[in-house]
Amino acid sequence: MFRLTACFVLLVFVTNSFGQDFKLTSVFRSEYVFGNGVLVSDKPVIQTDLYIGFENGLWLDFWGSVPADFSDIGKDFATELYPTFGWSGKVDNYKLTFSAGYDDLNRAGTLEKTDFVVLVGEISRDFEISKSFTVTPFLHVETNFTFDGAVTGDTLPRFGSYYSWKLNDTLSLGGKAYVLYDPGILFCQTALIGSVEAALHWNISENVTIELPYARFIAPITGVSDGRKEEMIFGAGVSFKF
Repeated sequence: MFRLTACFVLLVFVTNSFGQDFKLTSVFRSEYVFGNGVLVSDKPVIQTDLYIGFENGLWLDFWGSVPADFSDIGKDFATELYPTFGWSGKVDNYKLTFSAGYDDLNRAGTLEKTDFVVLVGEISRDFEISKSFTVTPFLHVETNFTFDGAVTGDTLPRFGSYYSWKLNDTLSLGGKAYVLYDPGILFCQTALIGSVEAALHWNISENVTIELPYARFIAPITGVSDGRKEEMIFGAGVSFKF
């Protein structure tokens, strides 16, 4: 817990000194499921994200997960630390993002050979269907490595779309849907995974947004016998911009 607090204080200092864009988000989720459908924790979690953006497109992000009841922190996969740095920008009408992150898994807060290095690239483009409704198709490619050599460049591509529907000046509906190809990373079998999520966003002020409710459905599209199954996740959250 001390390391988590120290990192947070350091990032706040960097933001106040050099950052151009600061966003703090904290969400409650009824369970924690990886993007490839692996159930990490069947108990509720609180996940907090601190984002720092700069004028040149570079950014820093510090994401963390802990059990919602704050018990057994650091003792299972519900606890996770994931610092990332990257760059986002535009080429013509296309948005590009490239990043590298260190996924500190069980036991979080320690440097283990089973931790992941994650490289990500994403390209997307906005399409304004109407003045209030926008869809943003994307291609997201994630490549993973572990220090113990168990994972050596396994790549999980996903194709999907973000969407945003402005209902009025205060309320909007947003989320994303995607199909992911899992080549069989670690104990998983080769599979296609589908995910759909949606949330109502309440703009309380220029700097504060509440997410309520949130729902996500994720499931294997192809048959697997590795324990992955249909999962339904519910939640809520709040974000602050500075």
